[in-house]
Amino acid sequence: VEPTDAVRPGLRDAVRMPTATSRMVRVDRDWRGSWEITLPQPAERVRCETLREARRVACVYAAQRRPCELIVRDAYHRVLQHELVDGDRE
Repeated sequence: VEPTDAVRPGLRDAVRMPTATSRMVRVDRDWRGSWEITLPQPAERVRCETLREARRVACVYAAQRRPCELIVRDAYHRVLQHELVDGDRE
């Protein structure tokens, strides 16, 4: 008898992945050297001078748009942070 998904080790701790309906906030380096925050509406973009500032602002935007996927990439497009800001407000 094979264990079901409900009792397989590790599945209990699995990370919930965003759904197709979730919104996304992204932070990327732009061609000018600034950090650009792309918001769920395609026309909305915010620029910051530092990565630290961009991460802080992106986290605020993501928290306001729950549920929201937050992706932060460095200048080489490596993912520094990738999380789902859940819809459950505390």
